[in-house]
This record gives sequence, C-alpha cells and structure tokens, in this order.
Amino acid sequence: MISTGMMKSFLQMTGRAARVSIPTVLFFMVFVALRAQVPIFTNALPDSTGSLPPLRVLFIGNSYTFYNDMPRQLQQIATSMGDKRTIITERVVYGGRALKEHWTDTLALAAIRRGGWDLVVLQEHSLGALNASDTMRKYIRLFSEEIRNAGAIPVLYMTWARQHRPISQDSIARVYTSIGRDVGALVAPVGLAWQRVRQQYPAIVLFDPDGTHPSSEGSYLAACVFYALFSARCPLGADFSICIEKDSTPVHLVNMVYNEADILQRVAWETYLKYIYSP
Repeated sequence: MISTGMMKSFLQMTGRAARVSIPTVLFFMVFVALRAQVPIFTNALPDSTGSLPPLRVLFIGNSYTFYNDMPRQLQQIATSMGDKRTIITERVVYGGRALKEHWTDTLALAAIRRGGWDLVVLQEHSLGALNASDTMRKYIRLFSEEIRNAGAIPVLYMTWARQHRPISQDSIARVYTSIGRDVGALVAPVGLAWQRVRQQYPAIVLFDPDGTHPSSEGSYLAACVFYALFSARCPLGADFSICIEKDSTPVHLVNMVYNEADILQRVAWETYLKYIYSP
C-alpha cells in the first residue's frame, strides 16, 4: 500500500510537492514499484461480466522487435500460460530506426497519444547505448513524458551485444539501467538473458546468421523476459511451438525442442528476478 508519507517524500525528492499532476502520480507509481521490486500492472479490476481487461502494450522500435514477430510470440506465451488477463500488442517499427527518428516522424507519437495503452515499450537502435547514449537518454526522456501523459508506463527494451562483441553487454546494461532509473521507466533485461544463454548454453543459437538480429529462439527468449516482467510469473511450461497463418499458410514463428525451450524459459525468469532485486 502506498502511504501518504511515501508520496510526500517522493514529491519532495522530485521538487513537485506543490502540485500533483497525473504524470507525476504515474511516475510515483513506477518509483514505488521499482523500490518494492514488484510489477504494478498485474492487477486490474474486472468488468461487469467478471472478465479482466487485456493488458495493452505498444512496441516502438525496429527489427529487433519485429523479427520473428516477437510481440505475437509474447501474446501466445501469455495465452498458453492460461493467464486471465490476455496481452494485446501493437507496434510502430521500422528497420534500423533509432528513437530519435521515431520522434521526428511523429507516427510513434500519434500512436502514444491515441491512448488506451497500459505499457509502451521503447527499443533503441542496437548501437545507441554504446555510440550515442546521450541522444538515447534525451529521446527516452521525451517519449517517457508523452507516455505518462497518455496514462501509460514506459518500459525500456534492453537489447543484446552483437555476436562479435559480447564484452559490450555490460556497458549496454549499465546505460539502460541508468536511463531507466533516471526517467522512471521499467527495464526488460533481455540483453542480460541473452548474455547468460551465450555463456552457459552456447549450443543454443540466438543469432540470425548476420550476427546481430535474433533467431526465432532469440526472439522467443526476449518474449519470455517481457512475459516475466509484465506478469511477474515464470514462463515455464509456455508454448514453444508458435504458429500463425499467413496467406492461408501456417508459418512457424518459433518451433524448438522441449529442452531448449525449458532452458530459455528458466533463464528469462531467473534473469528477471536477479535484475529487479539487484541494487
């Protein structure tokens, strides 16, 4: 429960004790969630029929998001886990695009301002954290303000190090963690989950042959991390053969053996727990 003292302390910290706006309250809710190390969006009030509204998630990013239709994999994972609250996703994604470019062309802003979202996921260019962290911070801050104004919570999609530069993952993680704390956003530690699989289970191929984009298994691991963050549940036992229909033809988004799926589900959950409970 959020106490009056906690709220007053937070407002004093942010210099906003004189007037409380809706964005400020949303920022405070995220602040409390991060301090308490538990997600704040797993609870929802049922409607008149007793059904829970879906969790509506907007993804803004590039090919790291749309490869293998990762958002659709996330939806199917939630459905297969029997969650009473389904996940519905939409996306504004273009190959190679950075958040600065998304801000400039305004399509992402229009989607945010349309409203109706619970969460908006921001995915920066894969080299942004390494080569342009100040620019990345600037546009994440701008987007986060818009997201809170629309009544949603910003989430940062921590990406992974490229195949030939595994050592850069620690730097990427530090930048995302720092910005997340700075702007009051939640962080999905996808890159750290990739790092662990690469170190401990190198036989599992997470990369596309180009050495940067995800394989279907890599996208599945990302989806499992998002599921852990959004539901506070372990994805163990989720579907690992996910198929959609395209032009009346079944297309597998992911189709792996049980042992690999079990490893990826466990790593996603354990990475999420380790990350949210880290100092």
